Amino acid sequence: KMKEKDIIDKQYKVAHLQPSIRENINITVMVIEKTDTQHTKDNKTIEMFNVGDETGIVMLTLWDGLGKELGPGDIINFRKAYTKIWKGKLSLYNKKNGAIRRIGFFKMPINDTNNISAVQWIQSENGQYKIKPQQQQQQNKRF
Repeated sequence: KMKEKDIIDKQYKVAHLQPSIRENINITVMVIEKTDTQHTKDNKTIEMFNVGDETGIVMLTLWDGLGKELGPGDIINFRKAYTKIWKGKLSLYNKKNGAIRRIGFFKMPINDTNNISAVQWIQSENGQYKIKPQQQQQQNKRF
């Protein structure tokens, strides 16, 4: 049986991310670009970024100004992150009790040919997510 410490210390790579990972993801990525900033009706800020590592790129969504200080080239480590599908796209989120640390700048290789958030995901009848059928062949060619 895994202990909580083992789960927290598990280091993920972007290519290993899947929909609905609720466990504590520990991941280090570099910010490629800020893609959007939105404001909710109750005045909360949502910022979206493309981030990546040597295995691929994923969309990152941060709430409440957590991304305000982030810019292209920042290397950041997340503890207690999770994934979910938003508008059919895989996205990485930071848990409220999670931690974000800037640990470097521009010294990380990025695989920009494997954007895992560019793939459209759909929910099957049993509640599991799968890649939308017409994109299945394109995704298989990436590995």
